[in-house]
Amino acid sequence: MTNLGYGMLLRRAGMARVGAIAALTLALIAGPGLARAGAADRPAVPDEADLSAAEKEVKDIHKADFAKKRPADMQALAEKLLKEGLETKDKPAARFVLLREARDLAARAGDLPLAMKAAEEIANHFAVDPLAMKAAAVDRGHKAAATAGAHQAVAAFALALADAAAEADGWEAAEHLAKVALASVLTAATCRELLAHESKLWAFVWCEGVEPTNNAAERALRHAVLWRKGSGGTDSRRGSRFVERVLSVRETCRQQGRSLWGYLVECCQARLAGTDAPSLVGKNCSGLEVA
Repeated sequence: MTNLGYGMLLRRAGMARVGAIAALTLALIAGPGLARAGAADRPAVPDEADLSAAEKEVKDIHKADFAKKRPADMQALAEKLLKEGLETKDKPAARFVLLREARDLAARAGDLPLAMKAAEEIANHFAVDPLAMKAAAVDRGHKAAATAGAHQAVAAFALALADAAAEADGWEAAEHLAKVALASVLTAATCRELLAHESKLWAFVWCEGVEPTNNAAERALRHAVLWRKGSGGTDSRRGSRFVERVLSVRETCRQQGRSLWGYLVECCQARLAGTDAPSLVGKNCSGLEVA
């Protein structure tokens, strides 16, 4: 995906400002580009046995903090671990684990700038691919995101990293990050749509008599569906209008406990007398008339 494609995706999602912030954050943390010079001068990542032992020690020391699952608590622990990781100089395995846990906790808490800072520090002190470290943070942030804003932030950082990966000819990484961004954009759009209809989606909670399922609507349509299958439908637009209105009146009268024939008689009488037809409008749970 080209830079133009990334920009179009951001604009369609309404996230141009978020994307600019993400790009600026990455630029301030990493400087020009994500590549590192002198990777051979930095120590290799400790072996799995040392990392496992260090991870157990870190989690034992901070057991109470790791048990807290609120985003604010995870963010606070991430900041603490990042500080400890930078101060730990004589234990490479402990430093790596502290920085890695800080990155992952920050990402899960939704603080991607902090996660990127931790990933950058990992790359500053160990011979690792900085892009891979930051992509891992984006992946964890994507999995943990639970709001439209969180998904927008993930998409913005993913696109910024995808752009950097493409410039470095890392097309596989760029494609993966672009897919993460697209998934986050779509999820954010779904979240916004759900929020726009929140009052209707949760009406069954505060409006007595409203069911949480669409079973009532399915039952209301059943007679019309059976009629259409049995009769073959209508042959004209005028006939369709007549059938849809009569069937709507029938179902409304049934739900209101009114006589269909009685209502039709009242309509005919009103027509002959030149008065308004009797109303079928009911009342909602607030007592207001609804069409």
